Amino acid sequence: MRFFTAVFGREHLRAGVALTRTFSRYNTTPLTVFTDQPGWFEHEKEANFAELATEYPSFYNQEGGRRNVFKYALTRRMQESFPGESVCWIDADMLVFDDLTQHLSDGHINVIAHGRRSESMNCGGGLRVPGEMYAISGLFALPPGPALGILETVTRERPHWEDDGSPNHNIGDQLILNHLLARTEVPVHWLTDDRRYIYNLEVADGLHPAPGDPALKRVRWHRRPVLDGRRIVVFYWIKSKLDRHLQDEFCSFRPSVARRLMRLYSL
Repeated sequence: MRFFTAVFGREHLRAGVALTRTFSRYNTTPLTVFTDQPGWFEHEKEANFAELATEYPSFYNQEGGRRNVFKYALTRRMQESFPGESVCWIDADMLVFDDLTQHLSDGHINVIAHGRRSESMNCGGGLRVPGEMYAISGLFALPPGPALGILETVTRERPHWEDDGSPNHNIGDQLILNHLLARTEVPVHWLTDDRRYIYNLEVADGLHPAPGDPALKRVRWHRRPVLDGRRIVVFYWIKSKLDRHLQDEFCSFRPSVARRLMRLYSL
């Protein structure tokens, strides 16, 4: 299993540094960082975001979630560099608190469910999935073989779908990932089926771990963070929420947890 992420722009540097710090503490395999900020990461490869975006139709060359399909171009590069191996993408604005090889299943498509149980998710292109089966794209792993080809096919088809005004119709990378799961015959491993651990947004009472969320006060950190007796394997942020936590020094957490988080994000 090969792991990779991307850090483009100085404004994402603190998040990428924190991710690599947590990942290297709990994992012995390297984390490849594609970046235009060289000199910060042990296993880095220089890359240009604009060039990656041009590998796909101009439909994706817009602000917002559609542009996140660049991660699929990097997925292709990783599989070309390591033929015969599974590759695992991790968003740079995440933290990792365990050895991921102990959770991922080689030979499977590994995904994490969003966790919304009360609603059906419209993935566009005529696909709806139950909320608890909606895969989020912050962390996923693909085995070698046909899965990447399906991903590429759906990415090329997506600009031709009719958008219906669904709130998430711009989230290109996640919609494409869910279409992959609907089309593939490759076995799928849902990490979130293992209820001993937290992999998704269950760390928050709200949609994302935003400042002021009361669930964050319940996070305890001994050797690693735990919420209500369940170990947190990956901690999801989105950049706007993370920036607010950094501004108020993570005061929504217990003081001991806040201090650890500030140290992780220091440059």
